[in-house]
Amino acid sequence: MDARALPRPATGGTPKPFEPRLGRSVSIDHAMKVLRVSRRTVYNWIREGRLATVRTLGGSQRVVTDSLRPHVVRRTVLGADL
Repeated sequence: MDARALPRPATGGTPKPFEPRLGRSVSIDHAMKVLRVSRRTVYNWIREGRLATVRTLGGSQRVVTDSLRPHVVRRTVLGADL
């Protein structure tokens, strides 16, 4: 593997391994998997205003990552299916 392809820390030193990160929005399918709920539940939560979405130039709807966090934290802390 080419060392130039690895991200380098801001302070210098050895490169860190690649760590995938979520962007600012995720697909409906990805939101389903992260939240461990059905597609219908994701769409219901969007309609109720519990999840924020954006539209892509192609017209697809994507869930804003920041709107997922409270639901993920709630599931983790309570350990319950909501």
